[in-house]
Amino acid sequence: MLYDFHLGLAADPKGEQIAFVLVKITYTFDQAGMLRMTDPEPLHNNIFDPNESPRLKPGCDFWPYKLATDIVVQGKAHAPMRRPIQSTTLSVHVGRYEKHALVFGDRFVLYNGRQLRFSEPEPFESVDLTCYNAYGGVDWRVPIENEQSLVTQIRLQADHPGLYPRNPYGTGYVVLSDHEDVDGMELPNVEDPEDLLTPERLITGDPRKWHLQPLPCIFDWQQGHVFPRCAFFGGADGWYPAPEDAVAEVRMGILPKNYRSIFNEQLTDRGPDPRFFNEASSGLQVPYLKGDEKVLLRGFHPDGDINVQLLDGPPQIQINIEGHKHKPQPRLHTLLIKPEDKRVCMLWAAHVRTPRMFIEGIHITIPIECSINGGNPIAFKTPLPIAEALKKAQNA
Repeated sequence: MLYDFHLGLAADPKGEQIAFVLVKITYTFDQAGMLRMTDPEPLHNNIFDPNESPRLKPGCDFWPYKLATDIVVQGKAHAPMRRPIQSTTLSVHVGRYEKHALVFGDRFVLYNGRQLRFSEPEPFESVDLTCYNAYGGVDWRVPIENEQSLVTQIRLQADHPGLYPRNPYGTGYVVLSDHEDVDGMELPNVEDPEDLLTPERLITGDPRKWHLQPLPCIFDWQQGHVFPRCAFFGGADGWYPAPEDAVAEVRMGILPKNYRSIFNEQLTDRGPDPRFFNEASSGLQVPYLKGDEKVLLRGFHPDGDINVQLLDGPPQIQINIEGHKHKPQPRLHTLLIKPEDKRVCMLWAAHVRTPRMFIEGIHITIPIECSINGGNPIAFKTPLPIAEALKKAQNA
């Protein structure tokens, strides 16, 4: 079986029960960019499994629905032909969508007693494309108000007023203006060419101004507690909330105006806004891809550009509920590309509403099954009813 899959039950954004199927197909590609199915990478992070720990990891494959396709590229930026260079450009093109980056060798802040400047980049052959090499970080020098209060102490276990909400793991984020403290500090390796960090932008002077700083340029998964994704889970956006109508993510259309109050209300009523389930970084959450697009990666491999033609669309998925056949339209949830491994993973999802409520742990049988690409029907794995499980435990 050249795919991994999951058949499950969940609730849709309106609270209606759905039966859903997830199908993850893995491909390898050769130098010519031809795809070939290979042994599937397993579905990642089963949030429905009570034994999963931690419960929510970056790049979860088990969201029953997403409102867009996540494009994720995991790997490194490479100097062409393995010849060390000081900087290079990087780009991802998938169909009509694209994202660009400017990649530098290691750089540092220099202070000569009069002015700040950035050192020349050191030559490099490769740079890891992780959040740690993008703009961000924490300025631990920012003072803490009401440090002795119990609420503040609890909050400080996972947060800090000097934290950059868009990427607390990066480097280059400075709040306080003690120039001697930042002399020799590392600068980000990967930046958005349209939103570069400069010596003039280095120091914010006030932790409340974090939202004016450059957006981190990331190609990997976006974690659930970073901004703006965290805003969809109740509107929180750091120690010092950004203005709801002027933050860059509102201007870019990622967040609506008054997002904080909107999402707080939704969390109270129905749980997180479904946009939380999309985990790709800025610029790589796109309207559903068809699965037959051309992919062009530049700067991700030392041997040159990677050109890949995706195969012709989704798998055929049929869901049978109490003998009634349904053929929902699969949506591409994730396009995951690993250039150095020459692998592509495509995660497809399809769902239908159930005609009545099925309750796992209560119903002895749940008459749902699915078939993929015309294969044999696969029955829903009904868990042992709670009463039976308790009886079994008592007799053990």
